Amino acid sequence: MRRRALRPVGLLLIGATVAVAGVYDETVRPVLTQYCAGCHAGESPAGGLAIATLLEQPEDVALADRAHWEAIARRMRAGEMPPPGLPQPERANTVAVADWVEASYARLDRSQPVDPGRVTARRLNRVEYANSVRDLLGLDMNPAAELPPDPYGYGFDNIGDVLSTNSALLDQYVKAAETIARASIPMDGETIEPTMQRYLAERIGQDRQMRMRVDHAFPADGVYTLRTAFYQALKDGTRVRLTLSVDGREVGADELKFYYQIDRAIEAVAVPLTAGVHRIDATIEVLPEPEYKGKPPYLEYVQVYGPMKVLPAAESQAYRRFFTCGHAPGKHEPEACSKVILQPLARRAFRRPLRNGELERLLRLAAMERERTGSFEQSMRTALEAVLASPHFLFRIEADGAGPKPHPLSDHELATRMSYFLWSSLPDDELEQLADAGELRQNLPGQLERMLQTLAW
Repeated sequence: MRRRALRPVGLLLIGATVAVAGVYDETVRPVLTQYCAGCHAGESPAGGLAIATLLEQPEDVALADRAHWEAIARRMRAGEMPPPGLPQPERANTVAVADWVEASYARLDRSQPVDPGRVTARRLNRVEYANSVRDLLGLDMNPAAELPPDPYGYGFDNIGDVLSTNSALLDQYVKAAETIARASIPMDGETIEPTMQRYLAERIGQDRQMRMRVDHAFPADGVYTLRTAFYQALKDGTRVRLTLSVDGREVGADELKFYYQIDRAIEAVAVPLTAGVHRIDATIEVLPEPEYKGKPPYLEYVQVYGPMKVLPAAESQAYRRFFTCGHAPGKHEPEACSKVILQPLARRAFRRPLRNGELERLLRLAAMERERTGSFEQSMRTALEAVLASPHFLFRIEADGAGPKPHPLSDHELATRMSYFLWSSLPDDELEQLADAGELRQNLPGQLERMLQTLAW
């Protein structure tokens, strides 16, 4: 018996508002019945895809099984179904089936209510975390350096579905919060064990240079010693000048006359520096007399040691920056001062107005710690750690609406999206003020222009 020839149909109107009439019965069903249903039938259909059962249903009922239809279209378009070695339909009919599937679901999607779905709560990546801490506390110490690298998805490290969280990472966030709290809130009588870090030129990509530049994170306001040295031998009697600068300010300089036994280094001793990242520059130059024509001297390292002494709390810039209630150390009014400090701090950290009970919980935590330790500063450290370890700081959370229907972002959520998209950090005061007043959308073009102008291209 001779088989009836299948009529090829090309669905050229994939974007049309209606499906091409009769394509399912005249092309799709016959093609799949002839070439696919034999293997994809019975109790154990190939690949778990029961095409024979699917084709028994009317078109509108069959289309309810979207996952299977999209799998069929994908495999037929890729030439994977029917598999090589089995009879193959004409290419025009294969394309017709795949086009019908795509056109049918495009039509159904346009006829359904719009559902944008739910936004994944995005965890701050390491760059966003460090920037947010800097802008929240004025403390540029890159606490994210100790966090593990962020996973990438499609070449990006800020995709919410990729930035997973586990108990080990949360433990590291808690440790980072403790480090930040110690640096933000110095306490009298507290000591920090001095450490030494040496930046070798060859390991930081600055080998065979007469200038070195490093950015070092100083753990506390205190006194430090800086050191630099050059490493190759010069002709006896050669005079060189070494200098050390911090943030463009010269803190140490000396002239050395080279002999084989000399210490080829200089130190800047007892340099007072605030907590955070400072840029250290070291340079060496050969002085003109006596004349020297050999290879120039190259710097070997920059070394930081300290703090040998931590500044008293009252003299600390970090202390004055954090304790905004204006009281001298040891003379705070705990209840009033705690609220003055924590309310704007938590509000900015959470990137929205505080909800009922959030401030009260922080104040109770601070009061419990103050009662336990007898220290107002320690109570503020504990409260700050709680803010920094809160999911409302670590994640960008966009709240659900009152019902199941889609709803616009709040002005604060919009401000957060804008600031992390362009700045990778918290919204600034101007964005927050407009969001508080409910006026951000009306001023959107001007704010975007302002934000773009702050970027260094």
